[in-house]
Amino acid sequence: MRDWLAYFESRLALEPRRVREAIPDALAWLTQHAPKTLGAAPLPDSALARVAGKLYRTATTRDALTAYHQVLLLLWEQQVLNSPSLRQPEVWRPLPPDTPTVAQYHLPVGWVERLTADLLRPPVSNGFVGHDAQQADAATCGRWLLVVAWESGVESLAILKAMCQVPVSEWVGFQSPAALSLYLPDEATRIWLGPVGSALLSYLSPQPIWATLKRHPEACITAWLEQVTQCYVVPWEGKQLAGIRISELVRDIGLLARSIGLRGIWASYTPLPDPVMIRSFTGHCLPVSAPKSHGLPIMPLPATEGRATFLQDAELHRQLRACLSEYQRVNPQDRRQRRSYRQAQQQLMALAQQPMSRASLLAVRWLVALFTHGSAWKAKLAASTLLTYHSSLTRFIKTAWPEEAVFALPAEAFTACCQSGLASFEQAESQYTVLRFLQFCQRHPGMPTLDLEELTVLSAQGRVRANYLAPADFDEVCLRFARGKGRFEQQIVLFMQLCYYAGLREDEALSLQCQAISFDTGILYITPDKRRKTPHAVRKIPLALLPPSVVKALSAQCDAQWIRHAAKPAPLFDDWHYASLETQFINFLREAMNDTTLVTHSLRHSCANNWTVMLSMLAFDYHPVSRPYFLRHALFESAQLGGIRAMLAALGSPVSLYFPVLEWVSERLGHAGPATTLTIYLHLLDWLVLQLSATPCRLVKRDVRQWIASSNYSFELQKQVFVNLPTREVDACRTAGSEPRFTEPHYIEDNRRALPQSDNKVGEIVPDALLSIAVKRLVGCRRFTVIDKPPVPVAKNTVLSFSLFALEVRNACQGSADRDLLPCFLAWLQQYEKALPLLTVTARHQPAWLRLCQSLEGAWPFRTRLALRGLSTLYHCYRRGEPITAIRNLNRVLYGYRLLGLQGLTMAISGHDRQSATARTWRRVIERHGYQVEWISSERKRVSAAVKPYRFAWPLWSAMPAILDLVMAYEDYCRSLPQISPSLKPGLLLPSGQNEHD
Repeated sequence: MRDWLAYFESRLALEPRRVREAIPDALAWLTQHAPKTLGAAPLPDSALARVAGKLYRTATTRDALTAYHQVLLLLWEQQVLNSPSLRQPEVWRPLPPDTPTVAQYHLPVGWVERLTADLLRPPVSNGFVGHDAQQADAATCGRWLLVVAWESGVESLAILKAMCQVPVSEWVGFQSPAALSLYLPDEATRIWLGPVGSALLSYLSPQPIWATLKRHPEACITAWLEQVTQCYVVPWEGKQLAGIRISELVRDIGLLARSIGLRGIWASYTPLPDPVMIRSFTGHCLPVSAPKSHGLPIMPLPATEGRATFLQDAELHRQLRACLSEYQRVNPQDRRQRRSYRQAQQQLMALAQQPMSRASLLAVRWLVALFTHGSAWKAKLAASTLLTYHSSLTRFIKTAWPEEAVFALPAEAFTACCQSGLASFEQAESQYTVLRFLQFCQRHPGMPTLDLEELTVLSAQGRVRANYLAPADFDEVCLRFARGKGRFEQQIVLFMQLCYYAGLREDEALSLQCQAISFDTGILYITPDKRRKTPHAVRKIPLALLPPSVVKALSAQCDAQWIRHAAKPAPLFDDWHYASLETQFINFLREAMNDTTLVTHSLRHSCANNWTVMLSMLAFDYHPVSRPYFLRHALFESAQLGGIRAMLAALGSPVSLYFPVLEWVSERLGHAGPATTLTIYLHLLDWLVLQLSATPCRLVKRDVRQWIASSNYSFELQKQVFVNLPTREVDACRTAGSEPRFTEPHYIEDNRRALPQSDNKVGEIVPDALLSIAVKRLVGCRRFTVIDKPPVPVAKNTVLSFSLFALEVRNACQGSADRDLLPCFLAWLQQYEKALPLLTVTARHQPAWLRLCQSLEGAWPFRTRLALRGLSTLYHCYRRGEPITAIRNLNRVLYGYRLLGLQGLTMAISGHDRQSATARTWRRVIERHGYQVEWISSERKRVSAAVKPYRFAWPLWSAMPAILDLVMAYEDYCRSLPQISPSLKPGLLLPSGQNEHD
């Protein structure tokens, strides 16, 4: 295997990366299904031709198909030497067609359109011909229930039935933004009702028909379908409509209303439980408790006596399976009150006390604990489930722990053995069973250290602990935790910010090197210096995704490490006790959020959700009218989103409607594929898909009046809720030659009395008005309003930092009104006689600009006149474009570079003799400032130095004149502060009596 893999990789080294990554998959398939093709024995003539089609059909991408074809061709070139008559594999076939957006199992699009029209624009008269009023009420109720499914995106009859069974007290109502939501843990889904669904629920819940709807919701939908079939269609249409199943109708009723792409790609998600959802959308911190984990007391493993392998315990495992099988036979309903349960428990306990190998003891202890106490997610497990677990453990132990000596291996070798055991499974469910078993084993003292995060498993729809933390809450916790604390507490806050805003794993943030953070390119590099979980973990994260405050803090930490380690490569975090600091921060976070389930990895989950929402807002041009709590943050404002858009365009991936959001987020998180991100990490997709797919609901006026008719003021409320469509819309439909969709519908064989024309008018509803009425009328529903935190007041007399000053200058240059500028800046601007410098910073230059601002703000209170004169000298040398020929000017320029915070520079000096006294003096001056020297031989006898440092790739170098003008203007602002406001005592002014040589 190893030789074949090396051969294929060497021959296909010039192929694209995705093609090369598919080579091991092709080799693994051949090893399992056609091992003779890889042997040295002669092959039959059609050996490779027979396996080609089967291998090609396993490909899911065009790159994989290319890799499989190339592997077969290379294999044929080698095997044909032993088998001259061996047939060459056929030319590779094209990929199977993609799944169509509207498949054959969907209802015909014409019928969906017709039923949707009947659903939203009802017939003129209600009821059946020749049927009683109760059947007519059931049909009306079924129609309204379908309207709820149509608007909320429910595509499963089981979910719709479960929604009807839940009492109103389980629903959660929001007022700003107004919505209704319900979490169904058994269905593992969350339902979001829009304005129409909320109004219908508030109308139906107190009605007598609600009891019938809860018992038989599908019967009500059947009654409505019969009404449409019997009364409003021609006979040949009725026969086809009568054959539609209710499950198909619920699934496809919103086929044309919701985005097909969103429904097909983003169909899976991990919904948030109620307390976490309420906290994220409103800011109210309800208590969240972690599920209790049961298990037997963990005791040290006894020494093995004569039993060294797992295979020698076969008889004991047969007894274990026989005990569980007998219990399943005599107690199929698993009633714990019966005597059979106690007898089976005693037998299992006795088996756990017998001498056996260490691997057998761990497996038996875990199964006994599950049988007695259940798992963390379920109170009791069936005997059949435990038998399945035992089969998976047996297969894993035989592969990974065949000998007792495996428990004496070091951590990395033991992890490799466990990984080989996991790789023997093809089902993700079995792998997750083994992972839970390994987590149980790690609680025993004496077991080798095992990092479960380093193990690679298949993606699965497993239940995970879904959690999300809003950015406003996270920033507030960081601010409160670091207030008045020391250097180490500031570092743990930065560590947590990298996990939250950059999506780093704990190990990735701990091993991050300062040189892996490039502020000039705006990229944070996760390098392969340390062994990563998967090859995909080596990645690049744009710093534009991080807030400016975090970028500045990251720059300050890099500068501190640069000074501590004498300008040598250094880790971003060192010389600290991480475990203790992490415990302090997480405990503080849990107490502040009233949530015991929060862990450090929850911050990475939050980052995945934030990135998905940010990119979706850009790709779909989504501008929410009323924002939930988690969207009320600078991370989702237009300035941050505009920077991300420009960054992606600069990287060659402009944002459009076809931007691969999930793939991009998956790559930046370091996942093996989008499936991992989709099924485990994303918790806001249910709300996001509903918002992006929402379409204006156009209803008949009499329906809206009936839903809001709770008093004599229904006509007045109707004016606030119902808006008639403009006449030009109806005229446009008639001009196009089609039946106007927005007028009252016409039905065949409809000879019943029509209602007044005004009641049949179709119009749009005002969501906020209808929702405010619906939420108030829901008696017993849990209601929450979004917390609006007061903005931070800005004092009129404030000493502006350099970054704020630059922002005010930019606003003034763009022609902002005087009222948008701070009073202290306006007062300075009135007495400033020069023109304001205009500096434009692009998205790719933003990290370097933030680092420059952070350096200037840190060094400005300690600046000297010599440093300021150095900036002036640097400005004139840059303008002239000539080398520096005087050592005094060189010294001033170097002072200017130091004030700008530019570190690790290399200055190029040139001359005829590098050993001359003048050359040595120039070298000493440069090295005294902490910079390096690069000597360039020249014919000129006079020593000179280039203004631009040697191989200096600073992205802001072209904007150096504007930067220096801005810095000097800021100096003028700081010196004029006492005249502008005598009450200010800024610490930005030079101390009195300080000379230029300080």
